[in-house]
Amino acid sequence: MTVIKSEKQYGVTKRQIARLLAAIQAAETAGSEVPEVIRKSMIAGVRSQIEELEAELREFENLRNHAVNLGMDSVDEIGTLLVKARIARGLTQAALGEKIGVVPQQIQKYEATDYEGVSLKRLKKIIEALGISLKGQVNIQREVEEVSSGDRDALGVGAETGMGEPGGFRSMLRKIPATYPGMGRRKKVITAA
Repeated sequence: MTVIKSEKQYGVTKRQIARLLAAIQAAETAGSEVPEVIRKSMIAGVRSQIEELEAELREFENLRNHAVNLGMDSVDEIGTLLVKARIARGLTQAALGEKIGVVPQQIQKYEATDYEGVSLKRLKKIIEALGISLKGQVNIQREVEEVSSGDRDALGVGAETGMGEPGGFRSMLRKIPATYPGMGRRKKVITAA
């Protein structure tokens, strides 16, 4: 879903919905000029677009009315989070620009790219100007070596070692790289527990 970033975009979205509603009305009165199946499909597609645009309007209105709890699952979402925080704080792009000492067009550029390429120093300044704090956790991934089945067979490691037993098959596989360095290693990334 796209985030409406300004009152101007909000107005454009409302006008777009009005045009789409008019298109539905025209399609419903089109008569036999267009086959029924095609006409119904077109109307369903336009209704779907309207629903998406209305959801964007509601989100902007909720942000504007400060009725939100913002969060993010990934650092990739920080740009969207900052836009939403600005709107929820009741700041225009110009007002935020003034708070951090840049022209409004710079804020527009930042938001157009979801703050991609903005320095960490500038991001900190924007976060402070918005009066928000970021909290979260860091998940560190580690590499685990996986031994191929061919290498297990060559080592004589088979199901008879007791696959599910503690210290059985899986335990044996973990020891292989230490015992036979460089043998059949493939890198696999897992999340550390």
